[in-house]
Amino acid sequence: MNYLLPPTHIHPGCWRLNIDFMDGCIVHRESDRLVHTIQLLTEENIPICLIDINRSKKKGHNDEMIRNILQDKKEYFWVGGGISNLDRIHLLLETGAKGVILSSAIYENSRINRKFLSSLITQFETDQLILSIDFYGDEIRTNGFDKSISLQWERGLEEIFEIAPFQIQLVDVQASTERLKPNLPLLQAIRQKYSEPVLWYAGNVGSWKMVETLFEMNICPTVGQAYLRNTLGLSKGE
Repeated sequence: MNYLLPPTHIHPGCWRLNIDFMDGCIVHRESDRLVHTIQLLTEENIPICLIDINRSKKKGHNDEMIRNILQDKKEYFWVGGGISNLDRIHLLLETGAKGVILSSAIYENSRINRKFLSSLITQFETDQLILSIDFYGDEIRTNGFDKSISLQWERGLEEIFEIAPFQIQLVDVQASTERLKPNLPLLQAIRQKYSEPVLWYAGNVGSWKMVETLFEMNICPTVGQAYLRNTLGLSKGE
């Protein structure tokens, strides 16, 4: 049996559901009525980030659909996927986004784009931004996981925190795509090294028990594909 919500002691601000969109449909729920599904989730106060997979992969966009969702319920949804410049961030926030998640834009020529990150600090509040480091093994992945760059992801994380204590989302691409269990020892080591910044984790978080485990590690869980496949929600887990 699946449940829409986590254990009651986990506040909505401490976890999030990423909903991937491709060609105007929710990935893994292509036959669903979009408006009905979004309404069902928002009625339960489920925190949501809308991810434009088309933009991530540079294969079109879902701009009109996302704009309509944002305008219908302002300052509720986060947005991610192919956000590459300051103007796009301003537009999404002005349209009604609560915040944005940035990934590929963090890098330039296989290095941390320090100029861009410094601009973020001066133009936006830190609670409006999450930087997502998507990794497979030691590699950083970009463009919707399709490309890799020659920068080891833990070194990239160090460089980001040299600039400012951004909120960080760590996405384990291997765990997500191969449906492996989250690497808890690795996450614990990262949490111990960086005790202050807000850390998020995504990568096959498949049960509310795993959500609770990450929460107890002071890591904010992000759920996605496992939540959206078949019956909405997650099992309680063992």
